[in-house]
Amino acid sequence: MLATVAATARTLIASGMLTPVLPRPRLARLALRLPFLAPGAGAAVEAHAAARPHAVALIDDAGALTWDELDERVNRLANALCEHPAAERGSGRVAFMVRNGREALECYAAAGRAGLAAVPLNTWASPREVDAVVASQQPLAVIGAAEFRDVLDATDLRGALRLEVGGDGTYEQALADAATRPPPVRASATVVIHTSGTTGIPKGAERRLRLSNVQALVGFLEKVPLHRRDRFLVAPPLFHAFAQGMTSVGLVLGATLVLPRQFDPEGFLAAVATHRVTAAALVPVMLRRILEVQGPVPQTLRTVVLSGEPLSEHLRVQAEGRFGRVFYDLYGSTEVGWAAIATPSDQRSKPGSVGTPARGMRVFAADEDGRVLPAGREGRLFAATGFEFDRYTGEASDPAELDGALELGDRGWVDEDGYVFVAGRADDMIVSGGENIYPSEVEAVLDEHPDVADAAVVGVADDEYGQVLHAFVVPRQGQEIDADAVREFLRARLARFKVPKHLEVVEQLPRTASGKVVRDALTPPASRPSNRDDPRNRSSTR
Repeated sequence: MLATVAATARTLIASGMLTPVLPRPRLARLALRLPFLAPGAGAAVEAHAAARPHAVALIDDAGALTWDELDERVNRLANALCEHPAAERGSGRVAFMVRNGREALECYAAAGRAGLAAVPLNTWASPREVDAVVASQQPLAVIGAAEFRDVLDATDLRGALRLEVGGDGTYEQALADAATRPPPVRASATVVIHTSGTTGIPKGAERRLRLSNVQALVGFLEKVPLHRRDRFLVAPPLFHAFAQGMTSVGLVLGATLVLPRQFDPEGFLAAVATHRVTAAALVPVMLRRILEVQGPVPQTLRTVVLSGEPLSEHLRVQAEGRFGRVFYDLYGSTEVGWAAIATPSDQRSKPGSVGTPARGMRVFAADEDGRVLPAGREGRLFAATGFEFDRYTGEASDPAELDGALELGDRGWVDEDGYVFVAGRADDMIVSGGENIYPSEVEAVLDEHPDVADAAVVGVADDEYGQVLHAFVVPRQGQEIDADAVREFLRARLARFKVPKHLEVVEQLPRTASGKVVRDALTPPASRPSNRDDPRNRSSTR
């Protein structure tokens, strides 16, 4: 116990979270409110505004805000929301559809400060999807950027207060008309993140932040050396669980958050250079696009956290050649938060792994009957992190639970040293001629081909083998794909039954905002003529 407390204290001191501050009247007032505040974005902004009012809290496309300025804007928005009659019940929700920037942070923080749940809406969503989410969540207020006016116009808001960022200016007007004092203390720090599913209407995963989540934060900081002095650029959209989580880490630390409105590789490199960014959060497809930009790269980056899709060994090595050994691969899910992190040293000592859990976390594999498997045996992956979500909203079924851990939806194993290896998504596995094949393994090898910029593999029906592999490949700029040469490249690196029978060249792959390939949007021909001369070794076993 004492060793754990000592390790926690060392981590908090090293990150700059535990530092002496000069006495201030605002700190005394905060101390009186502290027992009634719920942990979350609203409390973090208020604490840093009291301790460091003139430090820069965020930089976005509109400029910079200090903690004091951000805190005032959060108070104004919270007060505007508290004036809604339904807000008095303290159980309402606030939905918002905005790009990265101050408004997204203000919505998260003000919702919690007003005792309401924050419900970010996917800015890539269709009107049908937004309408389904609004119908499920029943928000008392909907805040949307002017560019999404048509989507929200097509949505039945069911009497919700509507504020627009830009356009008619009702958002800024609401802030201008509201009081600057903190609203009455309410206890809520609930966020509803909709999973980035690739089919159907996303499910709302509700999470209530608790003080017990501090250990998950400490475990993260033990592995990823973020510091209060960092300028932390979060590139993925803030409606996604990974981006929201990284923003929360930055807010609790008190780092300066850099939030470009939208991602493009040239803009990312320019922002890093202009604002002297020292840390960043990216998804691997973003990193791939950054590496395609020619020329020198800024040298200030010392920490880059990646998540959202598998980080291939080839991409990691290529990225380290440009930026150095600064990449931390985070593995987790919307439902459990983060479950394991591979540090730069892990990536060398245990190539192919997604790292290890933090102290107090568990990841294990189980068979189909719910028996925990020994080290090295592949099965369904489960995780207990201390940061699990509370429930799915609506009628969605919660994930399977085993021994206090939630199923992650992946298959993989844990080795004798505690390192986690992910074979692939359980529902992506393809059975071809009796062989189990995970698309991610084939995609990782395609990623190594010098002419391939991006690739995805799916299973298609086949009369003889049940299913065969169909690869979609995106050529690098200025390159042409020779299908036969690519297959020869694969045969030299994979078992024959893993070499795609069909290979199709496309301009780009459909992806979600988190970088995941939307496999259902890939439409190969429904059937192909059977080829009994297919030179696959059907007797091979895993």
